[in-house]
Amino acid sequence: MVDAHAVLAGFQRLVKACFLERAYGDCAGHLWLIRGYVDAVIEYGVKVWDIAPMAAFARATGRVMCDFSGRPSFSGPQMILAHPSLAKQIVQILHG
Repeated sequence: MVDAHAVLAGFQRLVKACFLERAYGDCAGHLWLIRGYVDAVIEYGVKVWDIAPMAAFARATGRVMCDFSGRPSFSGPQMILAHPSLAKQIVQILHG
């Protein structure tokens, strides 16, 4: 189980470390990542039907989809989609 307060603090650290952060209510961010326009997509509160299709694209493009603990996952509600080494760094920052 992920400690919500710790993850919130981790999100705040992560946002401060980013050049630019955006929020969208659709799969635009996922598609930008797959096309190489962004480095990572981080989501919370998503359902399996929101993100499962992206798992195939992630694998095909050398990215990983994992939860906030770094475990492979495509069922939500937490999701990090990124290159494996960046996903690992994001998990470390979230758990700071």
